[in-house]
Amino acid sequence: MDMTWNDFGMQINFKPLIKPAVVKKPRFYAKVNNIEVPIRLVKKESTLDEKPHPFKTFQVIPHATVKNNKIDQLPDIMADTYKELFERFNKGKLANPERLFFETAITNKSYQTFITTNDDLCDIVKQQTQMTWKDVTLQDHKESDSLNPDNSIAFNFKLKYPFFMSLKTDRTMQQIPLEELLEVSRFMKDGDQAFIQFGIQAAEEHWYKDADKDREDFEAKPHKRWVNRGFHKSTELKPSHLGFDFVLRIIVHSDDERRKRQVARGITLALKQLNQDNELKEKMIKPNKMKRFMEDVERRHVPVPFLFGKRQIITPPEIAHFIKLPQRSLQDEYPIIETVTGRETDIPDTLKKGGISLGDVTFKGKKQPIYMPTNNHDELCLPHAVVGGMGSGKTKGFGANWMVESIKNEFGALAIDPAKGEIGDEVQTALPSDKFERIRLGEVPISLDWCEVKHSSRAKNRLANTIIGFFNTATDEAGAQTSRYIRAAVMAMQTGKLSEIMRIFEDEEYRKELIDDMRDGIHKMTLKDYSDMSDGKRAQILAPILNRLDTILGDEYLADCMESDRSIDMVELMSQRKAFVIDVPKSELGSEAVDLIVNLLSTKIDLAMTLRKESNQFPFFVVFDEPHQFLKSAKTWKSAAVESRKWRVGYVWMFHSWEQIPRDLAEIIKAAGPHYHLYPSSKKTFSDLSEEIAPFAVEEALKLKKYHAINIIRAGESVNNPVIAKMDAPPSKRGIKI
Repeated sequence: MDMTWNDFGMQINFKPLIKPAVVKKPRFYAKVNNIEVPIRLVKKESTLDEKPHPFKTFQVIPHATVKNNKIDQLPDIMADTYKELFERFNKGKLANPERLFFETAITNKSYQTFITTNDDLCDIVKQQTQMTWKDVTLQDHKESDSLNPDNSIAFNFKLKYPFFMSLKTDRTMQQIPLEELLEVSRFMKDGDQAFIQFGIQAAEEHWYKDADKDREDFEAKPHKRWVNRGFHKSTELKPSHLGFDFVLRIIVHSDDERRKRQVARGITLALKQLNQDNELKEKMIKPNKMKRFMEDVERRHVPVPFLFGKRQIITPPEIAHFIKLPQRSLQDEYPIIETVTGRETDIPDTLKKGGISLGDVTFKGKKQPIYMPTNNHDELCLPHAVVGGMGSGKTKGFGANWMVESIKNEFGALAIDPAKGEIGDEVQTALPSDKFERIRLGEVPISLDWCEVKHSSRAKNRLANTIIGFFNTATDEAGAQTSRYIRAAVMAMQTGKLSEIMRIFEDEEYRKELIDDMRDGIHKMTLKDYSDMSDGKRAQILAPILNRLDTILGDEYLADCMESDRSIDMVELMSQRKAFVIDVPKSELGSEAVDLIVNLLSTKIDLAMTLRKESNQFPFFVVFDEPHQFLKSAKTWKSAAVESRKWRVGYVWMFHSWEQIPRDLAEIIKAAGPHYHLYPSSKKTFSDLSEEIAPFAVEEALKLKKYHAINIIRAGESVNNPVIAKMDAPPSKRGIKI
């Protein structure tokens, strides 16, 4: 049991009764476990006050899905914490009993809920809180300065009638008194504050015996209000529940006296909606009592009458109305409520163990970095689809970070950037010169070749398919014929340059020399057949090739590239643990040239990935930003999406929405089982991936915050729960240096 003597400026001293003469009058006895203990009242606050006991406070942030249907279970953890007075008495101090406080702070801009409890009970209370309200976020909270009593008014609430009578316990009142409390915030101004403190501590197990006695006394001499009137069912059932002594206090601060009283009146009326058989009766704290009142608020004191005064006991069904969280409808109506609006999912353990840094996930109030696991290269090198609207953070955030983090993990990476060079600028801030190389097309011509073929004497079949793909020959009879002759020319080539193919078809003497050196077979016969054709037949075969060359030769920069001997050897490049950025600025080259050059680079990458030495087949990533600008590469990407991981090459496509990608390519990428990083995007994007983003709904995905993304990572031989992360800031803002 606790005591109210401190409310009177007094304190209880205990002393064993050895000699009656030792005990000074007035003398009082308390019965504790049938043992009479003498009590002497002293008019001072001294050594036998409650032993200081640290408290911990944490904020409870409701989720959009929060429900208040289990809150009467929260007090259950306090049920067995009651201790007799003598059990708490130790070395001249009274230890604090276990207490639980539910506190609400309201301003015109915020509505926050806190729970405070004894230090050693805090972890248990947190667990119970999480069970009571699924998906709430709990954040440890350090209290600010003491409450300022200046320009404040305060009230203490007690039960008007004996505690055997009940307040309302109706479970259907999901929003009472919260809605009225929130409405009070509408007429608060800057600087106004309201604080509601509700606290409980367990009463003795047989509290109901006193309740029964009080009821007998009350019914013997009822208040005039209760003559010929019965009690509600909640009162009849009250003794069957656990009992808790409680305290209810409010403090309102405002520089405007009228508004201060208006706010206090609004809160009082909101709380009085809980009146039923019993009622809440407020008492304003007098100025000369304010200091002591504030001390009781700060030290979380729950007064329990020991000899005099009325007990203030309520039960879990009554308590439930004082510890509610605002549900979705109130969250939507009152934006001042601090909430977690997005659904939270468990963070898979496999994403916590390091690798390529992605960002931070907040779960249950705790921020946790997540990573792309790197231990399984087959999973790591699956395609990555990075989808998001303009300004969502894909290019400088994801793209540049992926490059830097790849080098940090001792892999390699290549980015092709058709925009403003933002990826290269960011990567350059984080990597030393020996780990980064930048190639700016438009300034220097590069050779239009497939020099990668020199790394293998058996690569010409692959090269033939690559060049045929580059020319985009048709599938009709004429196109099939053209493909056959291109393949024959490739088999005769001595270099990998595009210009040599044209020389083979146009220079009869050079062609004759090559034919003489070719071994017998279908390719030699094909070129001989070509030499014997009429001019008209040759023109039919060469038409698709000449059409493409007309595009090249008609562009000044591409024409220079036709004659250039400066090659980009993708086999050599992709065998280095470095970052490469190839800038192909559309503003300088034009859209047609960008499309053609990137198509050439794509075919070279596709050729090179099979030609790396086995010792150099470490993970190497190819990042395409805004791939809709070079869709001639789509044919190459279709096969790369499925095959590249076998060669430890991972493709990363960053685009705005699926509508920008040809449907057949999009379906192949999806079928390849890619990793997804979905920034704020279109409804169609999320609808197309509705199964992948579950349990997040499309409507939830559309509310993603800026720089946040839903990450769907296929690691650990499974698809992990999607997690929403605030993605890493660009390397320059992270200050990362390798």
